[in-house]
Amino acid sequence: MNKRAAFVVAIVIVVGGSAAAVSVFQLYGTEFHYEARMANDSINSFLLSFENMADCNLTIGYIDDPLLTYSLDISLYEPGTPGSAFTVNLKGSSGKYRLLLNDDISDKRIKSVNLLLGSAINYTIHVISSTNLNSTIIFSNNAYLSGAMPGFKYDASGTLRFGLDEDVRPNWLFFVTIDSDVTAIYIDLPDGVDGEIAFSSLTDYLLVDVDGWAYRGDYTYSTAVELTAPVVRIGVSANTAVVVLYD
Repeated sequence: MNKRAAFVVAIVIVVGGSAAAVSVFQLYGTEFHYEARMANDSINSFLLSFENMADCNLTIGYIDDPLLTYSLDISLYEPGTPGSAFTVNLKGSSGKYRLLLNDDISDKRIKSVNLLLGSAINYTIHVISSTNLNSTIIFSNNAYLSGAMPGFKYDASGTLRFGLDEDVRPNWLFFVTIDSDVTAIYIDLPDGVDGEIAFSSLTDYLLVDVDGWAYRGDYTYSTAVELTAPVVRIGVSANTAVVVLYD
């Protein structure tokens, strides 16, 4: 008997006693909304991990709001209760957060996930082991970026639209890895930030527009021969990539 995976949303928050406000606006149906506003200055790290998703529209973006921790909207293909398709748990101590979304509990199916993040927290975002996603992930609106492990990791079939705009705040190093079927990448670096993008030898990539970046060999482009922090480093192993690079 085949078991169709559903969707789990688990938020584990370690904050050392800071206050949290969480809102849930639906107990049955196809649309669910969750929102948290917390003492963000006490948050040391926040990992967002999306795992084993399938046939889902995923959107992640930022708003220039230092008080917002997250605003999460989930849509199901058919009506159900949150517990029939996903769970949301909020826990905390010592300033470390983890938000895990894992498609693995029941026969309910997630149609879309829309996640909006605030501007005060350094989020690490991983989308892994997922199939046939239609994703749009944009770093903008004063987003704070830091992470070398990487800060953004994407490994899913389907289509990804990835954007990093000039109104972000990279700190030291922000490392990005992308593996998808088809990827559209738009990079416009802030002033004073260096960048590097390296393509796999197997990636069929097209540079639509390039300004301030130069080819350095080995399928790699950068804004300088010797990069000076803060730096945005991007590794792309998608099958096909269409790319715009601005310094």
